[in-house]
Amino acid sequence: MNTDKRFKTEKELIEDFINSGIVRGWFLQEIPVGIKVLEDILSLRHSREELEILKKKLGPFLRRIDLVCVEGIDKPPLKPRFHEWLRIREELRGHNVWIFEAKKALNAEALGEILINEYLFRKDNPEINVVGKGIICGTKDVQGILIGEACKAYGVKIFDKF
Repeated sequence: MNTDKRFKTEKELIEDFINSGIVRGWFLQEIPVGIKVLEDILSLRHSREELEILKKKLGPFLRRIDLVCVEGIDKPPLKPRFHEWLRIREELRGHNVWIFEAKKALNAEALGEILINEYLFRKDNPEINVVGKGIICGTKDVQGILIGEACKAYGVKIFDKF
């Protein structure tokens, strides 16, 4: 495995972050979001029965959050399938979570993605409390320093030292 964070893949950064213990809980990877927004749009054109059929086929069309950490649950990391996530999210009602985006370098794309994903996660899961959001990154250059200031303004924590 690569020890220089500048050359690590997003998958390696996530693995290192989980193993660092900076944030503790149950880590869920590649969580689908956008279900509620798509349902609302589709419900304008389809019956309730058609919507239930379409809902089962939404998985490939959704955005994905790189990493969600559920506070207070100690289970091994999991990358649930779409239907597993639909079941798991019901069990997480009332729990606190952090959501994370991983990028090799801190950039505007990462900030945009975490803000969009937070919005969609909250729409999909109003009973799950988002208590934090962060960007896991390998490097932070001059652009990253500027973007870091915007992250502070939007309440996004940067995790680049782990």
